[in-house]
Amino acid sequence: MKKVGAVRSVVCSILVLLLCVTSFTGCGKKNDAANSGGNETSVEPGKVDKNQIFKAEKIDGILAQGERIVCMECIGDRIKAFVSTEEEKDRCISFKPDGSDVQTFDVAIGEDYHSQYCTFDKDGNLFLNCFYEHYNGAPTEESSDEASDAASATEEALPEVIDDSSKGGKAYIIKIDSSGKELFKAELPEELTEDPFLSITAMEWTEKNGLVLCTPRGIETYDEKKGFNVILDEKALGGSYDGFGTLFKDSDDRLYYEGNGEFACCEVDFANKSLGEPLKGFEDSMYEFFRGADHNLYVKSFDGIFTYDSNQGKLEKILDYDYSNIGSGQWTTVGCAVALSDKEIIADVPLDYNSELNRLTKVDPKDVPDKTLITMSAMNMDMRVESQIMDFNRTNDKYRIEVTKHYDYQDDFNNDVVSGDLPDIIMVSGIYSDMYSDFGKCVDKGLFLDLTKEFEKGGAFGDIEMLPNIAEMMKTDDKYYSVIPSFAVVTYAMREQDAGGKTSMSYKDCEEMAKSHNFEIDKAFGGMIKKDNLVAHEWKFNKNKYIDWENSKCDFDNQDFIEFLNFVNKFPVESDDYPKDGEAFMNPDFKYANGEALFRESPFSNMDSYIELKQGIFKDNVTLIGYPSKDGENLSYIMPIAFAVNSKTANKEGACEFIRNLFDIREGQYNEVPYAGFPADKSRFEAELERSTKEFSGDSESDYFYFGDKIKKKPLSQEEVNGFKDFVIAIDTRYESDDEVGKIISEECASFFSGKKTAEEVAGLIQNRVSVYVNENS
Repeated sequence: MKKVGAVRSVVCSILVLLLCVTSFTGCGKKNDAANSGGNETSVEPGKVDKNQIFKAEKIDGILAQGERIVCMECIGDRIKAFVSTEEEKDRCISFKPDGSDVQTFDVAIGEDYHSQYCTFDKDGNLFLNCFYEHYNGAPTEESSDEASDAASATEEALPEVIDDSSKGGKAYIIKIDSSGKELFKAELPEELTEDPFLSITAMEWTEKNGLVLCTPRGIETYDEKKGFNVILDEKALGGSYDGFGTLFKDSDDRLYYEGNGEFACCEVDFANKSLGEPLKGFEDSMYEFFRGADHNLYVKSFDGIFTYDSNQGKLEKILDYDYSNIGSGQWTTVGCAVALSDKEIIADVPLDYNSELNRLTKVDPKDVPDKTLITMSAMNMDMRVESQIMDFNRTNDKYRIEVTKHYDYQDDFNNDVVSGDLPDIIMVSGIYSDMYSDFGKCVDKGLFLDLTKEFEKGGAFGDIEMLPNIAEMMKTDDKYYSVIPSFAVVTYAMREQDAGGKTSMSYKDCEEMAKSHNFEIDKAFGGMIKKDNLVAHEWKFNKNKYIDWENSKCDFDNQDFIEFLNFVNKFPVESDDYPKDGEAFMNPDFKYANGEALFRESPFSNMDSYIELKQGIFKDNVTLIGYPSKDGENLSYIMPIAFAVNSKTANKEGACEFIRNLFDIREGQYNEVPYAGFPADKSRFEAELERSTKEFSGDSESDYFYFGDKIKKKPLSQEEVNGFKDFVIAIDTRYESDDEVGKIISEECASFFSGKKTAEEVAGLIQNRVSVYVNENS
């Protein structure tokens, strides 16, 4: 089976995400459930409801790496699941609830098809919706029969894919029995396949009414003998119906439709061809549903799992994801699930960018240990940190981390500073990235704990040898008030052969090189770059020369900044590379691969992103030249993930223990989380670099990247790794974006770009305004 194209894969992913977002709109609103007659109770922050804690245990031997569960049901005394991968290698799995007696067969319908929605009937037969796209002829019965033979290891090719996307495609419903034998294959009517991808958007099987579908025509049934039959048309589903909806049934075989507007969670009345009253308890919130023993329905939201009695409209929370530490932090939810009882659930649990099959078992409240709460706040929460919080809470018997505040704006943090209402741990990356002067003011006010001694022998971080440049970035007044466990690197890159031996570029070098390649300057930088964006953001590469917060000084009225302004002024006001209405978006990185651009802004959060730059985007050796400057200095910066500890914390030991835990990355995590960041610990940083010199087996999805095609990574040479290491530890600039300074620069530069003022005049105005700002905020 082969993908028709990368764009379709992206669209599929977007649709799945949109459907998930729709299903979970308003989730976690505890008061909504309580007001609707449910037993949901509000728990005071920091307090753990021990009645809502489940233990997660991985069920080995079911899912292969990279597989995701599309649908899962309990059929008799077995659990059946249909699973797929990014490459659409599908299979059907059956196993006993204890995880034993695993039976499986490949679902090989044919090449060039996409499987979408599926469901099982009471006998365990699989109903699968799939589509073939843009063929010069429909698949023949002979080829599809051969291709669908699950016992055959060979997949027969279907007719050749053509590029004319206006010709639609073919969509099918296929029924496959428990042995993998295809029982029938029904082609959907032409009116449903104008876009075969959207021909069916939901599928459910009921004992009373058979197979039920959501299609562009509404809700309809399909029977092998009677064919398609529309039960509720678009009009009956309301004016907002656009072909999208969700179907689910309860343990009493009643079918419900979840859609837009007024029709939220309504029972489908087949006899009267209408929708019943909405289920009680979901007036203001929409959830996702699954079935199981002991209750009519089970309900998933973004904060836990509930039981639901559809007869009484009673919603009761039984599992809290955070209390139970289920998920990765980024994805505190579960995927497909089956409830064996209200005390045991089999569920597909997302972990970073993978998932695993877990058994969730209720923990006796008396066996839940009391832990000391460590509170934490953040402005821009990093994905790996969220995962590390979950890992820490799962394994630490003494402390529990709870993120009590997510700052949306700098003012939110400033208000807490004024009130003194700071948590034990403050993720200060957000402060660095918005207004570093506030960090200095916090230190001056004594709000952050001096952690210098913790880096000495016997201290919490005494066993950590920091990269020297990162250690310097953590200092304020030669003391450590923050800790940086990981970081990203931001620079500019170009082909090594184009750099001609240079390791950095002056403005003049860039202009001459662009001219030698017959590029306009903006095209040399990949297009899609406007002068207002450049002037507001790229000055940060050289911000060390412009602002000295420690000494309350700034220097914009100099030749370096003036030449920066003159360089930026050569870029257009608007880029003509942005797609116009109706035009498809093309990945701008293809321009670098095709030699149509020279200089690329390149962030690296691990060695995989560096490998992709070399082997995919440029398909050649690269030189990391940094942003250009007046004198050709290599301007690159470090973007840290940093933490501080409240000086008034009563839990210094626990706070430091958690931050120390952030240095310990489990094996393979840098593969699993693309934005994990480089470790700031010297030995771990070197180990991460060394990993990239090893041969990639090809057994894992992390051994590949996608750039047009699926590309297997090649190991880097020791020389390449050493060069990258030397480059990183030479960077002495920490990312500190000040929105107010950027605003001042943008405002004053408008008159320069319009020709009303010279660069020298504007530099002087910026100098005056920023000086006042720095003095007022230092």
